[in-house]
Amino acid sequence: MKNNPSKEEVEDAIAKYNSSKDAYQALGINKRKFYRLVKRYEIEDVYKRSGDIEVIDHIIKFNHEHPTAGEVLLISYLKTKGIKIRRDRLRRLVRENDINYEERKKFHSGKIVRREYFSYGGNVMI
Repeated sequence: MKNNPSKEEVEDAIAKYNSSKDAYQALGINKRKFYRLVKRYEIEDVYKRSGDIEVIDHIIKFNHEHPTAGEVLLISYLKTKGIKIRRDRLRRLVRENDINYEERKKFHSGKIVRREYFSYGGNVMI
């Protein structure tokens, strides 16, 4: 088991294997150390964002067709396209790619206004 694989070894493992799991197992290190080395050696991580490009294209298309729709509708739209996505991943993609999401968000702020109920006493009729 190697303690610190070199930059070349990490790059070779990334090029050779189709998944990060296979790469870090071949290097004999755990997942956390693998990604720490990828960050330290400033290697572009090809595994982490492989499916995001297709999702971003769908988000941009949906944003043009429905500029005021919220994220619930967007997640439903992506499900119809066969893409199952969690809300936190969707928010990260939108934030990282600077998609005009704030315009939609202001229409659906999530602020709930509750009714106010008053009690005038026991058997009081108004």
